[in-house]
Amino acid sequence: MSKLGNTVTGSGGGGTHIYHWEEPRALTNRERARLQTFPDTYRFIGSKESVRKQIGMAVPSRGAQIIFEAILRSFAGIPYESTEPNINE
Repeated sequence: MSKLGNTVTGSGGGGTHIYHWEEPRALTNRERARLQTFPDTYRFIGSKESVRKQIGMAVPSRGAQIIFEAILRSFAGIPYESTEPNINE
């Protein structure tokens, strides 16, 4: 079963660790990267804390791709899948 993840942040203290949903531990940097939609083949360079910050400061790559493709399709007049906003007034 898939569950939504919390916001991935660049820091690690003050209660901002993301904890595993089944095990009593913080997520690894690779698990954090997966939440940010980085492929497992993506290599991060730096210390553990530097990598944590890189992951937390990143825009999720899959989300950026979806937004970018929608913008390009809009300019080109090509229909694309979208969802109506759920605005309760």
